[in-house]
Amino acid sequence: MRVPARLAVLPLLCFSSEGAGGFGLNVQNTTGWGPPWADAILSRVADFVTCHGDYALCYYAQCSLRAEAGKWIQNATMTSDCPCELHSGLYHVMINAILDESLWRSTREQCPMGALSCVFPNSAPVCARINAGSFIPGAHRISTFGLQHVLRHHRWPLALTECAADSYAGCMTAPCRLAADGKVAMCECPVFKGPFQVQDGNQCDLEAGMIPSGFAFQHAPNLTTSAMYSLVPTAECRSVAQICYESTLAQLQQVQIEDQLGCPGQHAASIHPGHCSEHGYPLGLGFDPIFSTVHISARVPHIPPPTELLERCEHRGKRYNLAGKRALIIATSHSVLGNSSCKTCKKTGVSSPEMTIPYLIFRDAGLNVTVATVQGGDVPVDTVAKYYTHWDIRFWDDATAVMAVKNTRAVALVNFTEFDAIYMVGGWGAAWDLGKSMILAEGITRAFAAGKVLGSVCHGALGFINAQKPDGSLLVKGKKMTAISNRQVQQLGIGKITPMHPETELRKRGALYAKRSGLLTDIDQSLVVVDGNIVTGQNQNSACETAQKMLDKFTGVLQETPLLV
Repeated sequence: MRVPARLAVLPLLCFSSEGAGGFGLNVQNTTGWGPPWADAILSRVADFVTCHGDYALCYYAQCSLRAEAGKWIQNATMTSDCPCELHSGLYHVMINAILDESLWRSTREQCPMGALSCVFPNSAPVCARINAGSFIPGAHRISTFGLQHVLRHHRWPLALTECAADSYAGCMTAPCRLAADGKVAMCECPVFKGPFQVQDGNQCDLEAGMIPSGFAFQHAPNLTTSAMYSLVPTAECRSVAQICYESTLAQLQQVQIEDQLGCPGQHAASIHPGHCSEHGYPLGLGFDPIFSTVHISARVPHIPPPTELLERCEHRGKRYNLAGKRALIIATSHSVLGNSSCKTCKKTGVSSPEMTIPYLIFRDAGLNVTVATVQGGDVPVDTVAKYYTHWDIRFWDDATAVMAVKNTRAVALVNFTEFDAIYMVGGWGAAWDLGKSMILAEGITRAFAAGKVLGSVCHGALGFINAQKPDGSLLVKGKKMTAISNRQVQQLGIGKITPMHPETELRKRGALYAKRSGLLTDIDQSLVVVDGNIVTGQNQNSACETAQKMLDKFTGVLQETPLLV
């Protein structure tokens, strides 16, 4: 396992007799910044594994310094008592903060690149010990991190306040005892002194005898040399997590020698001049968990395979009877990743599931569905995700549905107020024309004034940005909305290609933009936001729920969505 010789061993801490039973305190400098309780993060992905079970969440708790030895940790480091929340579900463990040395080693060995190596929940060794209650004998819970719970409670964990070097509680994998009422936990967190972060808006300095829980997200130094190299996996690599390393030639040669677990350890990686992005690895993941000046990158995440889960319908089999109502679906006319005159650009257009799923849900509900495009003609379809869900398979095998997207009317020839629901399809092509069509903006303006139900998914939200309220102000200003995130745009590799990014354009015009983010990527996330008669979905996973919530507006059963992040 890659533990560079430069990492020294700290003075031994002692555990009380309650810590017996196989627990051995990890006193190694697990990063270049200190021991496990420094809670130092180099990569939000390679440093973490995902588990599922009961856990304590010490999310920027206000902790009391202990004057005497703790119940578990004794004799060598100060500890603190931190009031923490109790939760069940998915949680994340920072590998380099695991307080048991043998468990740290086995978890890092089995999951050398964290969540990229141990993809499924509870596949890391540390998960089994925590869930079995045997991580630290006598502890009722172990403190970890629950990203989804934090996001659901309107807290964005990546917005940070930098704190100067001082004492803070490092609570990751700390032992906890339940309060008498069983509703909260008091966790015994070791104390570390150094620069750290707390959540944006929180205080670094508390009253006497109190310290915040925090962590030290490390901003590794930028390499000043212009001669950058990449250590790129070859076809012979059999690792689950195939990672590209980027640094100086000397650093990468050292990685080849010391990394015994990844592609370099299999002699299945080679050094090439240039950046990882030039070799097919554009997704930056931060810095290597051990080599703090080595950048790590992955390939662009592939769109997940078709599953019922990713369709995100809030109720499978939900039925409506809305015969007599009419729906208008608006799609892009732009068919290439570049200017319309480009002959060598890759083909693009709408994202198939973002069009097919709402079309079929509307039609199944009894609505008469019309499809229009910005300029008229056939709807261009991005072939990458053409057959993505069972909805797509059904749509493209349905002659009536296929004819609906052939020879469509241009939006200039459509009377928007004749329709009860108007939905705008996403897809990369929409980045070129939906946000620039003033005819589309005028149609949305009239429809909004007439009280029509309006919706979009992903890039489709660009169709809203130039529309107006009856008072002449921008329609999106002050509206809670979502669309594809800038993070997902970058991860898909189109950030420097597409001319408009929905998150940027919505925020620029005063929309209250919301999104749901995953630990590794936004591509597998979903969010649907409702504000009045406007229903917006974050990405391709949101199409089904967006269509359903648009129809819910006709039944009067839908509540508006509180702003998440």
